[in-house]
Amino acid sequence: MTVTTVPGRGVGRSRDRRTGVRTSVRSSLVALVATLSLVSAACSSGDGGNDVSTADEDFTPVTFTSPWGDSTLDARPERIAAVGYKDTDIVASMGEVPVIVPENTVKQETWTLDALKSDPAATFEYTETGMPPMEELAAAEPDLIIASQLDLKDVYDQLSGIAPVIAAETQEDIAGNWQQTLINLGEALGEEERADEVVQKTEDAVAAVRKDHPEFAGRTVSLIQYFGLDEMRLLNPAGGDAATLFSDMGFDEDADTADLQGVQLSGERVDDLAADVVIVLDNSDGRIGELEDSAVFSSIPAVQEDRVLVISNNAFKEGNDPSFEANGKHYEGNLAWAVAYPGPLSTQWAVETLTPLLADTVN
Repeated sequence: MTVTTVPGRGVGRSRDRRTGVRTSVRSSLVALVATLSLVSAACSSGDGGNDVSTADEDFTPVTFTSPWGDSTLDARPERIAAVGYKDTDIVASMGEVPVIVPENTVKQETWTLDALKSDPAATFEYTETGMPPMEELAAAEPDLIIASQLDLKDVYDQLSGIAPVIAAETQEDIAGNWQQTLINLGEALGEEERADEVVQKTEDAVAAVRKDHPEFAGRTVSLIQYFGLDEMRLLNPAGGDAATLFSDMGFDEDADTADLQGVQLSGERVDDLAADVVIVLDNSDGRIGELEDSAVFSSIPAVQEDRVLVISNNAFKEGNDPSFEANGKHYEGNLAWAVAYPGPLSTQWAVETLTPLLADTVN
């Protein structure tokens, strides 16, 4: 005779997002097999067989909050749509292949494509409003949408009508806090530990730079996007993603640059971008000489002391090649893109690529 006990259902995992503490309760499989045999000199023995059944753990629904509404995911996603540039990076870092991504992701994010097991099935271009085309998203039939870097106030209901949405949890997180988006995706996939490992690996890579390059401490950095003397922008104003990256690498953040977020500057104001180290992302396709000949630019102490790094970005040249030249060498990858849209993979790549160039410039 065989007695079989069927195990109870697993409770699953939950995360307190305020503290980052995870609790885990796992169900255990209990199998009790008792075989009773009566043996006598006059009787033959009887055989009993084992019959152990196992109940699969059910998916625990996960609710994702945002300033525009909440979405509940009822099953592990199999078809994930990445709506933002860094969203594709985040999905790829978890070993998943999105069913649809922004077209420029495929053109520029070499680090993401290297991580994907296969190419995304579809791409899209943003509409004039800067939002994804809803019909194309719906046609991809996603069961989860990652849209962490956009203000979704006008389209959240449409998106969530297609599939549950992981969006920015607060207004301040829009275009930032890839770590929280990655943690949320880990919950959706039931792979919280892997998400934590990706976050830790990325943060360790940045922390190693800070430790290995004490010469960065006490210095400020200006990352200038240059299209011409009439069109320049600071890509690392205080409080932004790029400024945070440089700060984590050991540089000081210039609080006075906070009001330069998104501001287009002309050559007369280039000294507003002065810092101890100046990085020029040259997207001008041949107009860098105008900046180098500028009296205002030449008066900046970093320029006079040769602490300027000029990166010639090929992404804006014919062919949109995601590569650049710096210090006479050729590099694969769009460095400006990696810094502007940081995710786990782009941050790891940017730190590895940029650190030796910065060290040479500082020294």
